[in-house]
Amino acid sequence: MIHKNEQLFYFRKLTILDIPQIKECLQDVINTLTDNEIFLYPSIEFMNQIIEGLGLSVGVFEDQCLIGFCSAIYPHENERNLGYKLDMKRDQLNRVVHIENICVMQKYRMKGLAKRLYNYLFSLFDSKHSIVLATISPKNIPSLSLAFSYRLEIVKFFNIHNVDRYIMYRDISKSKNHIPHQFLRINYNDIDHIQQALQLGYSGISFDDNVSSIFFEKN
Repeated sequence: MIHKNEQLFYFRKLTILDIPQIKECLQDVINTLTDNEIFLYPSIEFMNQIIEGLGLSVGVFEDQCLIGFCSAIYPHENERNLGYKLDMKRDQLNRVVHIENICVMQKYRMKGLAKRLYNYLFSLFDSKHSIVLATISPKNIPSLSLAFSYRLEIVKFFNIHNVDRYIMYRDISKSKNHIPHQFLRINYNDIDHIQQALQLGYSGISFDDNVSSIFFEKN
């Protein structure tokens, strides 16, 4: 539970009983989108599957009202596992957890709630699932910034449902103690150059101070 700007917020795992409020929260996000490619919103059926055991979903509330949530699934060897796109082996596939979505209602944004949802979600991952994957639109600067702050790296560019996405990767069982040998700095809108860098083995690790370019590194 946190108290911020005279507002009281609390966090908990979501249940089937929260589905009506999940619908309302999603509708608020959909209504405020300026670009429909930025957020591929989940179906209510999929949210049901997550809550019933496919993964887990956590929410942030003001009083009894759901104002944001974040979800993850354990895909194992299901074909939806993004690890297949990264040529992972079977033992790695079974360690994968996907961050599926994160959204906060418009009037509650810029309060650090998305980061706190990430904190809570990460705290619930068990030791068997240490490879964290996510997909994020190249246009979604806030989500990319949030992912970078949790040391998720851009490792692949792909297209799903005619929408461009980055695959973000982090193995939370490993500490990052290597020293990169090569760096690139690429404007975040220069998708062709970014794809070339990824094909050469570079990973996107952070924005520059102006949030206009992405730093890439290669070991």
